[in-house]
Amino acid sequence: FGSVPNSMLSLFEAMSEGIHWGDVMNPLVEYCSPWLKPIFLCYIVFAMFAILNVVTGLFVEAAIETAAEDKKTTIMQQMCQMFLDLDDDGSGTISKDEFMKHLQKPEMETYLRELDIDTQEGDMLFHLLDLDGSGEIEAEELVGGCLRLHGH
Repeated sequence: FGSVPNSMLSLFEAMSEGIHWGDVMNPLVEYCSPWLKPIFLCYIVFAMFAILNVVTGLFVEAAIETAAEDKKTTIMQQMCQMFLDLDDDGSGTISKDEFMKHLQKPEMETYLRELDIDTQEGDMLFHLLDLDGSGEIEAEELVGGCLRLHGH
């Protein structure tokens, strides 16, 4: 080993299979102490699990981010479809009467429950979604309001 930098390099090579770890461990056991064998094995096991955990963590984090983006896209598509379903008169806006009428439907209750939005306060929900105070909700107001209420 000769020096601390050479020892560190040998440990890195043993951990990353640049050199077989037995080639590093055998001289330690033979010339220093047989007690270094379990210590060296613990180092290899710990280092390998640490690397595997970091790599696994990176993959899991990327998968979670992708799933969150997919969920947001799905919610946006569902909200656009919901807007079309709520707009009974085809005006491009949802009046308070249209909103309150559809709020009582089980499909609407189920959908809003999935977004963690309480349907019991229908009047307050309508006013929260009606950002410009016009008494009608436009598509952008509905989508943006539901996303804000959901925390996106």
